[in-house]
Amino acid sequence: MIRIFVLVSLTSSVCGMSTVTPVFHQTEETNNIVISWDSWVKTDLSLADLACFFNSKPLKVLYQLINGVEVPESQHKQFAGRVQLDRDALREGRVRIHLSTVTAEDSGNYWCKLGADYDKNTMGWSFLDNRQVVLNVDQNNDGERTDESPSTFGMTPAEGRKLLDFLEILDRLWHQ
Repeated sequence: MIRIFVLVSLTSSVCGMSTVTPVFHQTEETNNIVISWDSWVKTDLSLADLACFFNSKPLKVLYQLINGVEVPESQHKQFAGRVQLDRDALREGRVRIHLSTVTAEDSGNYWCKLGADYDKNTMGWSFLDNRQVVLNVDQNNDGERTDESPSTFGMTPAEGRKLLDFLEILDRLWHQ
């Protein structure tokens, strides 16, 4: 559980980026989506730490990988059985997380953090990357949506940054 906080606390400023531009996905219920990005360093990420969160209250874990090992018990029941990581892509330095059979309840903001080669001596990662995704799932014609835009779901980017700042403080306290 501590490692989840360590990974989440890695802020985009550590990665050399001051802001993360969100990627928007628009789809309908029962479709599948892929949260994906290519790392700026083409390296094998199969032993990396990866955590993806759905920004809701409370925060929900979409997917977690520690030292290349999935942590299914950390995954929120909302996503159980619907998330799969493309291991082949990870070995090539690409992240591909498949979310199948999306529902309107999956709409919202997601934050994914990737860390590779954690050095216990320096207490730092040699490689860091992150992704923000905004997912808007329209209900099929058999129901009505009450929310009108993806920005009304979960936390705003500013709230997400405040959460990351708080988790960074926890991380520093944990490493003392």
